[in-house]
Amino acid sequence: MQQKRNKKEIEYCEYLSKTIKNLRNKKSKSLNRLAFDSFLSPSTFCRIEKNQNTPQIKKIAQIASGLEIPLSELIMELEKSLPKDFNWDKD
Repeated sequence: MQQKRNKKEIEYCEYLSKTIKNLRNKKSKSLNRLAFDSFLSPSTFCRIEKNQNTPQIKKIAQIASGLEIPLSELIMELEKSLPKDFNWDKD
């Protein structure tokens, strides 16, 4: 069971989901194809891409693998998408 997400977690995951979707589109992969390549169910992948849950690092690593990129590249793309003033400590 997933815990309730705070405002910053929701905001961060919004950027994560957009980053994943952008990378998926760059690779010309369908949602179902990337879910399969990531060893995730399409419904789980869809919830991640729609920011309906907070994926654990294992799932993020699986998605990077499905995209055929290192996890570090996915994280770097995520960091580039964050606003310069994003701060976990501020609401």
